Amino acid sequence: MKRAKTLLTFLLAAFSAFFVAPLCAAHANAPAPPGYFYIGVTNAGPHVKYADVLIKMSKSSESYTDWNSANASVYGFSRSAPIIAYDQDGYRSVSFHGKNVRSIPNAAASGPGGIVELGGADTPISSITDSIRIALLDGNGNILKISDAVSVMPADGGTFPCKVEYDAGGAAPTVSFTNFYHGSFPTASLLAFLIRMAISISIEALIAVPFKIRPLRKIVAVNAITQILLFVFIESGQLNYTSAVIVGEIFVFAIEFLAYILSFKRISKARIALYTAVANAASLAAGLIFNHFHLLAG
Repeated sequence: MKRAKTLLTFLLAAFSAFFVAPLCAAHANAPAPPGYFYIGVTNAGPHVKYADVLIKMSKSSESYTDWNSANASVYGFSRSAPIIAYDQDGYRSVSFHGKNVRSIPNAAASGPGGIVELGGADTPISSITDSIRIALLDGNGNILKISDAVSVMPADGGTFPCKVEYDAGGAAPTVSFTNFYHGSFPTASLLAFLIRMAISISIEALIAVPFKIRPLRKIVAVNAITQILLFVFIESGQLNYTSAVIVGEIFVFAIEFLAYILSFKRISKARIALYTAVANAASLAAGLIFNHFHLLAG
């Protein structure tokens, strides 16, 4: 037990070392940051495999790169793919010509769609283009359809574009906006975070019941601490959003596992490990669902 306490102390110290930025509101159970842009597509048809965002971008732009090889390898496109060569009316692919852009195809979407993660967590897509189009692609990067252009410029400085939804049977996509909360913490954002945090803790506490882990108040206490630690860790900006969620969840699993070993000494380590894995997977899934549908965004 002494070794477990030492390891737990070390993990808490290492995890806390990243907390160098102001507290904000983004982690697996809070809204994604401004640089995290969702794409949703419906009625795409059987031949459409991917959806990409086209932005206004010149070759002289600081955000332009001739070839985003990392994203091309994810999609499996060659450099000669039509989507990479596309350049009409000043629109180019953000996935394949956006510098430091990370695209996650078909992520958190029921059909063709995905996530575009811009270079900085605090960089909304509206900071690099005033309008976008959606390109529907087949598995080889051929362009099957391009939507009409739609503005991504917010009505005021307090909001940013967080998601585009495109019904391929129509003409223009629809852009959704949500509130900025970086650098300040409005009451609505704080309340949204607390509600989402309570839901996440409730999920993990309920999952403890079939595992016969008691008392639940210890589960609640440990989760409250790790939720806040993860909350601040991702906002520290040391890693991009997706990487920070992955690394943060690994730390949280280790911290909670050790804390539960120390708190529930009569329960086997195998049962605690299984419970911790299942509970964290469930709460993470809930948080990502909230993000995808922009629920309790503050």
